[in-house]
Amino acid sequence: QALMRRRTGILHTFLAVASLLAIGLLLVVYFLRKLRHSSIKLEEQNLVIIKQNLKLDHLNKTKDRIMSIIAHDLRGTIGNQLTAVEVLHRIEGEIDSEVDRRKLLGNLKNSASYSLELLENLLHWSRLEEQESYFHPEEVNLNMLIENCLALFDETARNKELTIHQDKTDMVLCNVDRIMMETIFRNLISNAIKFTDRGGTITISTIKKGKNMVFSVSDDGIGMTADQIHKIKNNGGYTRRGTANEKGAGMGFTLVREFTNMHKGKLSIKSEPDKGSTF
Repeated sequence: QALMRRRTGILHTFLAVASLLAIGLLLVVYFLRKLRHSSIKLEEQNLVIIKQNLKLDHLNKTKDRIMSIIAHDLRGTIGNQLTAVEVLHRIEGEIDSEVDRRKLLGNLKNSASYSLELLENLLHWSRLEEQESYFHPEEVNLNMLIENCLALFDETARNKELTIHQDKTDMVLCNVDRIMMETIFRNLISNAIKFTDRGGTITISTIKKGKNMVFSVSDDGIGMTADQIHKIKNNGGYTRRGTANEKGAGMGFTLVREFTNMHKGKLSIKSEPDKGSTF
């Protein structure tokens, strides 16, 4: 009986120790899982913070670029306008003045047009971050939209003696954001005019292919190398002077690319040096 009691006591002690060890192990597993869960949540929060920091960094760089463009380009164009106005004011009433007033007024108009284009692009660029809240599709007649954009460049095209053909049907309806699509058309048409030599030809077409609409702007201008195409497709900030020394801010193609993406569209470029381009 004493031996049985001893064995029973040892068994009870063993069971108690085993139970304590099991409870301890369960507690360790529980706390490890809780610690891991907290660690995962902390990592997720860190990732969110990193993404927010990257976004803020991108916004700061965009802001710095916009400020740089405003400070440099807009100041330059307004300065040119003031100079032209001062010259016109000075020679007003001088019959024998040797200054070509028509040329001076033409330069003033071009400078003002560039300032307006720059301001419009800056406005749209500043709203890019709003994305869906700024994206309002509606049924739009694309040909009417193109004609409105072409009217803006009548004088510029006439000065360079360019021929612009618009291949169109009576009405091409498409579900798009009107402001974004105007910005796309305006920038592509402006670029075609800018990089086409005097007396050149620009062709604009709108073709329906199934459920998709293909809009293209072709010119027989100076064209681009493969390296230049790569730069503007991957970095819309690339810019160069036009055939009549026209100036660009380098943000227009960024808007074209981003607004095309927001419409779930595809942007393609075909170009060769001295053989023109098709966007």
